[in-house]
Order: sequence, then structure tokens, then C-alpha cells
Amino acid sequence: MTGSGCCFAAGLLLLIGLTGGDPIPRPCVTPSGSAGQCVPLEQCSNLYAIKQLSPANAKNDLLKRAECDVLPAGKGVCCQPERIFALPEKCGLASYDRIANGNETAVFEFPWMALLMYRDTLEDELTPNCGGSLISDRYVLTAAHCLTENAHSKLEFVRLGEHTISKQEDCNNYTLDGVVELDCAGPVEDVAIESVIKHSDHRRKFGGHDIGLIRLARKIVFKGD
Repeated sequence: MTGSGCCFAAGLLLLIGLTGGDPIPRPCVTPSGSAGQCVPLEQCSNLYAIKQLSPANAKNDLLKRAECDVLPAGKGVCCQPERIFALPEKCGLASYDRIANGNETAVFEFPWMALLMYRDTLEDELTPNCGGSLISDRYVLTAAHCLTENAHSKLEFVRLGEHTISKQEDCNNYTLDGVVELDCAGPVEDVAIESVIKHSDHRRKFGGHDIGLIRLARKIVFKGD
């Protein structure tokens, strides 16, 4: 190969190296004036958490101010070095198959969770006795035993957007560049029930086939992202 051919090949390899492969961290300055590194958003723990847990209107301004260009090509965020972490390629296996006595979830973390509210016919009070998951704009997936009424308890409606029953307003608090900020959820939404469907083979005494559906009285309008 001639000298010019070798130079061309070397240049081509260099170009390939610069336009592919893992992102290269670059020095940058955070919105607060601190030294940082420009990395993909997923590698910056505090900003990534804000993206995951905050609704769009609250997070967009925060992420926009931290935006920077990351090599080889694309957008990243300016992150303080001690807050950089690498996500594993594969998720691990859970150690427990129950969530009792586990960690409290953050507001906005599981927005599809639903609370089933029951009317105590003896005390004429509303009580939350079961949960479910919103799986479409009209259906909630739950356990069949939650749909079995008795003389003293009647399923009244489904509550969406609840996090802590004892609080009027649910908020996350996080620190960005040394400043503590609150990110609060909107009011809960109570939705009437049109009908319920239990697995035909469910028997409360034996516990098997414990699955059911709730059809809501109206379609849900999804909020945020």
C-alpha cells in the first residue's frame, strides 16, 4: 500500500472512532457555575431522577439549563462528577417477592397505580381496602377478591393520583445545585365504576385465579408523560 493509501486508511479509522462507540465526557460548567462533565442524561443520577419523577412542565426548564453537547454526537447534560454513574446493561433479580415493609415509592414513580375505595355500610365511611393498576383509559386490573362485596362493604369508586392517603398534597423534594425544590402532584381523581369482571374460576376460599377487571364509567385523560 502506498504512503497516501496508508494515511487515508488511518484517517478513516480515526473518523470511525470519533463518530461511534461510547460517549466521551467533556468538561463543562453547571447552571450554578460548578465544574462538571457533559455526559448522557442516563449517567447523571440527580438529573435523571428528576426526569423520571417529575412531570414535563416542571422538569423541562431544569434539564434545558443543564443541556450540553456530548461526543461523538448528541445532547447531554452538565453533571457534577461525583453524581455520575453508569447504568448496568441488565437488571438484577429481586431478592423479595413481596413489597410489604419495603421502601416508600416517590411521587410520580408509579402513576398508573389505583386505589379502590369502599363504603362501610355500617359506619357510612369510605375506606381504601385494595389497589390496582390502570392498564388503559377505561380499565383497572386488580385482584378478584377485591371485587367480592359483602353485606358491610361495597366498592364505591376508583381513586387515581393518590400517593399518601394522610396528606392533602403529595410532593417530592430534591436538591439541584444546592437548592431544595418541591415538585407536587395535582389533586386526586375519583372515577365511578361501570362494571366489574372477576375470573370465572375464582373462589375466595381457595384463593386461585385471583384476578379481575374494573371498567370505569368514563375514559381517563392521561396527564404528563
